Amino acid sequence: MIQNILKKYGKIDVLINNAGISEEKMPIILDEAFAYYDNERLKNILLYLAKEFYDRQIIIFTCTDREKNILNQENINYNFIEI
Repeated sequence: MIQNILKKYGKIDVLINNAGISEEKMPIILDEAFAYYDNERLKNILLYLAKEFYDRQIIIFTCTDREKNILNQENINYNFIEI
């Protein structure tokens, strides 16, 4: 199963892999985690995160609009803060 996920979504951050260890709903923080993903892989991982971790806060730090554009196209709710 892990191999199929890695094939479809690419490398997944250790924070996501360890998210199921605790019963506590810890936030997931990703800092430029998708910088080298192509747009298709980025879309797949964002859909995966939205589906699998819908009940957690996910914080994505990025210097591009790619994530925001895909979230808008896929009608995924999010809050955007520009610093």
